[in-house]
Amino acid sequence: MGAGKAQKRKQRGEAGGRPPRPPAAGGGGLPAAVYGATTALCFALALTPLWEQDWGWQVRAGEERLRNRGPLSGRDEWSYTAEGATWHDVQWLATTAMALAHLAAGAAGLVLLRGLLTAALAGGLLATARAVVGRPLGFACSCRAALLALVLLVPLADRIQVRSELFVLAGLAWLYPLASTARDRGGFLGLVGALGLFVAAAANAHFGLAPIVAAHACTLCLSHAEAGGASVLRHALGCVVVACAALATPHPVYRLRFFYAHVFYFADKKLSNPDHLRLTAGMALQRDARAVGFWVWGSCNLLAAAVHARHPRARLPRGYRSRPLFNGALAVLFLASLERIRLVPFSVLYMAPVLAVALCPEATGRPEPGPRSLDAGLGLLASVGLGALMWAHQAPKMGLTVSTHEWPIDSAEFLLAAAPAGNVYHSFTFGNYLVYHLRGRYRVYGDTRETIFKHLEAEYLAAYGSPDALGDILERRNINTIVVKIPGTRRLPDGRWEDVIETFTPRERWPIVFFDDNSIVCVRRTERHAALVREHEYMALNPALPFNLWQVDFQTWPPEKVRAFRTEVARCLDRPRVPRYCVMVAASWARTVTDPLLTRNAVRRAMAKLDPKFREQEQIVMAKAWMAEPGLSEEQLERLRNAEEL
Repeated sequence: MGAGKAQKRKQRGEAGGRPPRPPAAGGGGLPAAVYGATTALCFALALTPLWEQDWGWQVRAGEERLRNRGPLSGRDEWSYTAEGATWHDVQWLATTAMALAHLAAGAAGLVLLRGLLTAALAGGLLATARAVVGRPLGFACSCRAALLALVLLVPLADRIQVRSELFVLAGLAWLYPLASTARDRGGFLGLVGALGLFVAAAANAHFGLAPIVAAHACTLCLSHAEAGGASVLRHALGCVVVACAALATPHPVYRLRFFYAHVFYFADKKLSNPDHLRLTAGMALQRDARAVGFWVWGSCNLLAAAVHARHPRARLPRGYRSRPLFNGALAVLFLASLERIRLVPFSVLYMAPVLAVALCPEATGRPEPGPRSLDAGLGLLASVGLGALMWAHQAPKMGLTVSTHEWPIDSAEFLLAAAPAGNVYHSFTFGNYLVYHLRGRYRVYGDTRETIFKHLEAEYLAAYGSPDALGDILERRNINTIVVKIPGTRRLPDGRWEDVIETFTPRERWPIVFFDDNSIVCVRRTERHAALVREHEYMALNPALPFNLWQVDFQTWPPEKVRAFRTEVARCLDRPRVPRYCVMVAASWARTVTDPLLTRNAVRRAMAKLDPKFREQEQIVMAKAWMAEPGLSEEQLERLRNAEEL
């Protein structure tokens, strides 16, 4: 019986047109070393502080599910603007994994999880090259497969984010090896079963992406069909089964509505979202890292189309031998990516097996050069060179924490410590962090679960442009605390600087009680907040204005304003993490004024408490130069302190 099954599998392989493979060239453990180095590099490149959207509410959803040992209520309980609205976690498989990582190691656990998923993605691309060749790779082909994996990570880089989408992408990189193995070992039923289980898993990790994954799986299923009506019909029915597997989820009707909302995302969209942008809006012309990825993606499309057209059908990867099916899928994914740039990774992963044919000629039956050949050396050199460039670009950003540049970390800690009254109004993207960090203490105005907060977009848009509109929201929503991004400023025609904070939230009603490097906290001036305002109000400092603006009229300040200014700067410098605005104010003051309270040494100590990524910025470097200038001796400063002179 066993021999008969083996004979049938052999016959299926021959009927499928798989060309005979020459024996692998030597190389010993070198290919394994190439695989290990490539996946380790990709793991390390992903170890940057948490900056992405959605991770906050996804971690909270997963942790509440684990704590309750069951599904969530199906109603929103985290906000005061959508309380009771129907909401199901359509990404429960991924959010549970994220919660486990966060419970194990906090923010570091999430960063490490991102690294592991990125390594799995790279490993899937390497396994795809091996599955295309159909045997263990030699050294030269391993180097080229590593180069392919690194090149394809460039257009994928923008979506390397610790969120449910990355689980789907990491799995999708393994889809071709999975389909090939299932077809070899289980025939048609094995192929359909494996693809169906994969689609079901993807649907429970992120249902919004499940139809794309199902379409990818269906093209593999249909392209395995042999010539003849019966085979085509059988694989078409298998494709229906695979597609229906996407509905093997809790609350399928709700999920279909969720997907429908994403298909027509731009229909009545009022606020921009960096995760949902059209490539046709000129993104590819920008000179940034994302633009490089777009150009690489476009080049890969042309190369894949050329490789597929050049090679005979029998030499193409199984699952990709139908020219109409491949060219149609490639065109659809190309057009879809123009409409939604977040679909670029799905286009890249679909064409990866065909690109492997271009870099690994062994897939077409030609013998591979030996490990010492010029071909192997060039492949190794190109892989190492690209890896070094990627490392040089990414290494300065690495860290296992939450990005202070993106999220109001210190402001959220201040809210928990000072306990001002709710409700809390905040910037839209801040909702992702606050919905997790303030849980159990405050409900949020909204967060990045966009489907249930679509009605707030008009409010947000109006509040951005009109102080009256913002004031109406603050009164109608009974808001007592505000946490928003520090606004910008501009020079007015009369020479003054525009104070956006004062325009939208006048200090006589909304005093500033805290700020960090990217956010401010204002509270309503009420009896409840009287003690908090007395202790924490900033009357002289304003992080929305230039740091040296005090020099304009300092000579006319009354003594009480001078004392308030010095006290506020000293209080700011005394924090565990000092905002760079305070450092620059203190540095400009210490350079100009001999002050026993705000000395050059005090400024130097504060610089050591800056966020590390700010320490080499141009303004901070300038401040360090100021503090290196000669000033009064410590004895002179001590005499000043004793005399309380300024």
